[in-house]
Amino acid sequence: MFSPGAGTWKSAAVNAARRFFCLPRQEPPARERLKEEEQPHTLRQTLYPLTFIFTACYLVLEFREFFSAAHPTPQFTPELYQGLLVAYGSEQEVRRWKGKPDWSALGAQFIIYAWFLLYIGMAMTINFYPDAGWRMPKDLGRICTEALIVLCGLGASRYLHARRARLAATETGFEEQILDYVRDHGRITSAECASLLGLMKRQAQRTLIKMAEKGLVEPDEDRHHPNRGYRLPKT
Repeated sequence: MFSPGAGTWKSAAVNAARRFFCLPRQEPPARERLKEEEQPHTLRQTLYPLTFIFTACYLVLEFREFFSAAHPTPQFTPELYQGLLVAYGSEQEVRRWKGKPDWSALGAQFIIYAWFLLYIGMAMTINFYPDAGWRMPKDLGRICTEALIVLCGLGASRYLHARRARLAATETGFEEQILDYVRDHGRITSAECASLLGLMKRQAQRTLIKMAEKGLVEPDEDRHHPNRGYRLPKT
């Protein structure tokens, strides 16, 4: 399988030209060779060309059915195509959640948008030119419906990812405020933390406990004190 990245095509073209003109091949630096050798075969390298080819073939057959009513309905299984879109979109979302998004490949949402634009375009054409003899492909509505389900799933994943990023940023901001308060006042209690951050006392207590687990602060020695506070770690 091949990778659709621009670097791969450029490297292949350069190597082909060197073989044609009998030029010696320039070996990449040792660090780059090691990186290429250790790069594993990713799922995207299989799903990307498979999804692209399947979509292109399906679109050709849909256009063929649209322009000629004599042609039969394409013998493609919409459920298989939906599963392929789910796998392709899920692989991209997994990369996003891992913090390694891949922007070189066409996103699954753009493929879904293309199907909806095709449906709208064909529907408008048939309504404006009813005597042209064109017909709406039978599978197109079903494909768009199933693609809409996939699009909703991708949207939910992106929303949760963005929400997690916002919570992480908020937590970091809370920690900075707490550390600034402790530097100025020497210690902080859960009640003071709740008042500082505008949180409930239980939420403030959990925040202080997490900071203590990270080693940013340390609790007072008397754990049973009702007004237990947290200080900066002793160096």
